[in-house]
Amino acid sequence: MTKIYVVAAATLCSLMFSLPSVAQTPQTVLYFHSHRGDPIGQGKAETVRPTDGYSVSTSVQNNTISVFLNTTVSTPPSAYSWQLALRGANNTIPSVGIYENATYLQDQQPGTPGLSQYGYSGCSSTGRFQIHELRIDSSQSPSVLMALAVDYEVRCANTVSTFYGQLRYNSSFPIDPTIRAPDPFGIADFLNQSPGITVTSLPVQINGITISLPISVTRGEYSIDNSPFTNVPGAVNAGQSVRVRAVTPNTANSVIRVRLQVGLFADEFMVATAPGDNPQPNGAPLIVIAQKSSAVQNVTRVVSPATVEEIALGSSGTNIDIAIKPITYNYFLGKITLSGPNRASLAIGDYSPLTPNIPSNASYETLFLDLAPCSAYESSAVSSLKVHDVGYDASGKVTKLAADLRVYCDKYSSPFHTLIYIRIGSSIPIDYALSYPLPFVFQTQIDLPLSSPVISNEVTVSGLNVGAPVSITNGEYSIDGAAFTSAPGNVREGQRLRVRLTSASAPNVAAFADLTVGGRTARFTIGTAPGAAPQNTGQPLAVLINHQNMNNPSGRAVFSAGTLSEVTLANSDAAGGGLFVVLLSKQTNSSNFPVRIRLGLAGRSTLAVGSYALDGTPSVAFIETLSE
Repeated sequence: MTKIYVVAAATLCSLMFSLPSVAQTPQTVLYFHSHRGDPIGQGKAETVRPTDGYSVSTSVQNNTISVFLNTTVSTPPSAYSWQLALRGANNTIPSVGIYENATYLQDQQPGTPGLSQYGYSGCSSTGRFQIHELRIDSSQSPSVLMALAVDYEVRCANTVSTFYGQLRYNSSFPIDPTIRAPDPFGIADFLNQSPGITVTSLPVQINGITISLPISVTRGEYSIDNSPFTNVPGAVNAGQSVRVRAVTPNTANSVIRVRLQVGLFADEFMVATAPGDNPQPNGAPLIVIAQKSSAVQNVTRVVSPATVEEIALGSSGTNIDIAIKPITYNYFLGKITLSGPNRASLAIGDYSPLTPNIPSNASYETLFLDLAPCSAYESSAVSSLKVHDVGYDASGKVTKLAADLRVYCDKYSSPFHTLIYIRIGSSIPIDYALSYPLPFVFQTQIDLPLSSPVISNEVTVSGLNVGAPVSITNGEYSIDGAAFTSAPGNVREGQRLRVRLTSASAPNVAAFADLTVGGRTARFTIGTAPGAAPQNTGQPLAVLINHQNMNNPSGRAVFSAGTLSEVTLANSDAAGGGLFVVLLSKQTNSSNFPVRIRLGLAGRSTLAVGSYALDGTPSVAFIETLSE
């Protein structure tokens, strides 16, 4: 059920402005009537004049024409203040003419006019206006409004009630007080219909008028009081009932909008076919949102043109933005923003786990999700984004996207799993089989003895509703405590997995095994103890010791191949010269932030073999530890 109120320019005067032919004396007056439920006019019909205790002021600034009527008495006959502001499209001063699809000034977008009205209340709104007369003295600074005659309609967001206003400022253009808009009516939409069939709406009754009003229909037919259906314009009276009908489109995931106009008020009867199989015909966008509990996946929402919702794909920097909003209202139902590592553009591949926002200096995949069941800061490691297809134009703007987004929420006593399938401009079909599990992680193990079998932590397979193949490289795996094997197998939702791997025969050496379940791979990495320095393999080694726990292993931090860390050297470009020893841990759950140790001598002298006193005197030698 979608309400609109735009009338064609050719019929405007015949609908709202049946005007007397005798010119009037220039006057300043606001006349309005509004539907019940309208916040601005509160369902009233009133005339507001300066003689009723209102002062009048105007302004022409920032390409906006404003008129203010403010009360000068303690108990005014109407609202304390009436304020109207008009602006043309693309931040221009409007002129005589008709302006359709106007939006609230603060919400105004390029290409649309702006219209704001305040009375008994104000609101974010949409509307239209027609300027009949406008005179501005631009020789003054700022410019001065000399005369204005404008008729306008305003509808607050999330309501079908409308405010109809006629404002005259120092204008002789007449006002028509006849009410030419019925009470709001809503025609229930019919969705998920079969292609190529005739669908007839439920009847709506016309009320709130005292004269006959013109009735017309586009892209369909109408019937008054069960008379034969027709598409020929006619007339309707208070108390009569109207139905409309249309033929559904011949393709899936398509919609036809039948527009019924009665006087100044109009509603659209949406008739849509079901989304059908994927990929969608005609490249129609589609988002499917589902909830998974145990091995059952239930589709809870489908977003597409067929559900009378708009999916907007856009870019902000290297981020991809997917916005969802109703077709006929200017507000968002939800927004998904995705970005790759280091804020790079997304490419085809698997991104997991996701983080809820974009750290300023970290190599993290990112996720911001208004539609997620968990709060943004509670997105956990069991979340993933699999990009099947993505495209960009020459300017870097995203043009298509096929991705599966999965978020597991364990915030509540009954954890649940949300799946969001996104297909925009892509022919990649949706796989509802869920053969691709949620991420799982094997914890790194280090400082291990030589040539010893090492068993990983246990992980539970989740996110499947069908069986999935399992295989391993460079090791063995066990399902639910059974014997370890290296042969391919199959796993189901809820089964438990462990990996076994033999440590290296030399110190300071890493080994790994890759376990793959349904296309998702997790690595189990182990490392042998560094041993005595120098390393027998020539590998780098750095040992940091806490002087308060020198004899306690927990007081030592070892960076080497055996602890899955990198030790590198780099010249320092900082003032004072020197060199950097850069230490970076790559262990599971590590912060992945490097520690840099800068060493040097005064005067940028080159370090040589020997001992240097670090007594804090810059003229002798220096050492700095920087964590990023």
